[in-house]
Amino acid sequence: QHDLKEARIRGFLPDWFRKTVLAGMASVWPKADWLPRALRWKSPLMNLSRDPAAAYANTLSIARQHQRAQLLSGDLQNSLAGHRPEDVVERAFTHGHIDPLSGMLSADVDMLLPDDFLTKVDRASMFAGVEVRNPLLDLQLAEWAAKLPTRLKLDGFSGKRVLKVALRGLVPSDILDAKKRGFVAPIGGWMTGRYASRMAALPRQSHLAESGLIEPKAVTALWDDMSGGKVDRSRELWTLLMLDQFLGRLNGDIAAQDAA
Repeated sequence: QHDLKEARIRGFLPDWFRKTVLAGMASVWPKADWLPRALRWKSPLMNLSRDPAAAYANTLSIARQHQRAQLLSGDLQNSLAGHRPEDVVERAFTHGHIDPLSGMLSADVDMLLPDDFLTKVDRASMFAGVEVRNPLLDLQLAEWAAKLPTRLKLDGFSGKRVLKVALRGLVPSDILDAKKRGFVAPIGGWMTGRYASRMAALPRQSHLAESGLIEPKAVTALWDDMSGGKVDRSRELWTLLMLDQFLGRLNGDIAAQDAA
């Protein structure tokens, strides 16, 4: 919803104001997650200063540009010179961009559905021995829904307008009008609980640390924020932990091949 609100605000602001005044404010506004939520304006200012595709790519980023500059080693940054991971989101957004909502949905279909939402559902259901079907992803239905004008998809900032109208009277109102509940794995609790020792060792005693891909001090700072209860850094740290796991398996495979 905040992306839609930003898109509406952006529509009232002149380009020169967004790209100069707001961009300047975003560059100096502190990234202070400990501030009251009402004063955490760095990300909104950054998004409002950008075009819709770049703003949505920023929203979807686990580690944003300034974080990557701190986390990645100098050698890796030199190797990645010119590479922008945001490009893939911006291309998907632009491909379906009739208005901001259609661009967001296009990026979601290309990125979030296959790489996040459906992956989690598939793995969790297989683990539990449950067969899951996604009827709203029927190809003809999805194509029809994609062609609907935005005014039929939203009721104010509330989504699923057509679906709710179609099911009114067939599905109980307490379900149909319930607040959205995300399917989120409790990775924050895992990290400060069962994986706490691994996370503490990640900056200096891990496959990731040995690889030379990251700056240990930056990873330590993330872990200190998380373990101290200051800021939820679970998404960034989980990504680093999975990269460490991948490197461990890769090194194990290589070692096994050498031994053979």
